[in-house]
Amino acid sequence: MRIFIAFFWFLLSIVAVQAQTGPARVLPGDTTLSSDGYTITLTLALSRAVPYRVFTLDDPRRLVLDFPDIDFSFMPPDMAKSIVQVSDVRFGYFKPRQSRLVLDLAEPFIIDAAVFDDHRLTVTLKRATEDRFNQESGPPADGLLPQNQRDTVILGNAGLPLVVLDAGHGGIDPGAVRNDVTEKQVTLIFALQLRDALLETRRYRVLMTRDDDSFLELPERIRLARASQADIFISLHANTVERGMARGTTVYNLSEQASNDEAANRAEFENRSDIVAGAVLLGQEDEIANILIDMARRETNAASIRFADTLGSTIRYALDKDAPSRRMAAGFRVLRSVDTPSVLIELGFMSNTTDLANLMSQSWRHEANLAIIAALDQWLTHAE
Repeated sequence: MRIFIAFFWFLLSIVAVQAQTGPARVLPGDTTLSSDGYTITLTLALSRAVPYRVFTLDDPRRLVLDFPDIDFSFMPPDMAKSIVQVSDVRFGYFKPRQSRLVLDLAEPFIIDAAVFDDHRLTVTLKRATEDRFNQESGPPADGLLPQNQRDTVILGNAGLPLVVLDAGHGGIDPGAVRNDVTEKQVTLIFALQLRDALLETRRYRVLMTRDDDSFLELPERIRLARASQADIFISLHANTVERGMARGTTVYNLSEQASNDEAANRAEFENRSDIVAGAVLLGQEDEIANILIDMARRETNAASIRFADTLGSTIRYALDKDAPSRRMAAGFRVLRSVDTPSVLIELGFMSNTTDLANLMSQSWRHEANLAIIAALDQWLTHAE
């Protein structure tokens, strides 16, 4: 009996240590969001006190809270459902070991107070004019929490062609959502299986922009491809529509002029990834615009188009013959690398039951992987 009691207290001590050293957890019962029309009050109850930063950003208006690693598993769903002043609430990993919570503000509100008391962080916002909001918005004077650049881990034998696989979205940015399935989950599962298939051929090296549920800003994804001197950059995504029965794959390359309204709308959605996560762009758009103009004169975009054409053909012949494989072009920010051929694949429509079943099927993903590898083989052969 004494041995049992001693073991029991030993287990309790382990749990107590883990509670203090592991991620702080959101306590759902005391976590609330409310508004009386003139003020908004967010109360975030945590299992222990943690450091934090809180600020607002404009274009679009949003409240941003940064923390170390936070477990949001029990965050109350639909917190903003009855709050007309808040259009959405998002949370998750923003950078390695850094979590973020974002409130999209439908109207201008400024921070009135932020108090951490008894493991509860209470942030109060008050209504303001647009000018006042713009004046007080921006990252903290001492800067954002530092970004930890991801380690560049290249798998495969030296000297082989390098493929960068970019699983779209991640962390605080779920991407498209259909029922309980998120785009960030679909793309990561597909990318991991494609990575393994490429390595099994012993003809390619592989670098993943992310191999877990973490968020990367779009310029960081491009930086990884350029820094590694990749031969090809493949960004993986999944589509969805609110109306209609669209299905099938779509292969995109970069273009200043979108193929049609559908391509333009999809690029606009994907390009909002950094804004969805509360990222501060700091003038990157001007630099990217200059790169885009310059790319029209470079071989990079021509190589991207050749690979996209080849990939569109191999996927069309390899997968469900009733599902169209389409080729389009649009101004995707993640494809705007000066010197790395790049394509973006919308693997299927999560809004279509057949496509969604395929995306979640290991055998379907295997066939899709073979089609992508066949396209790579063919593209590299003609490039030599």
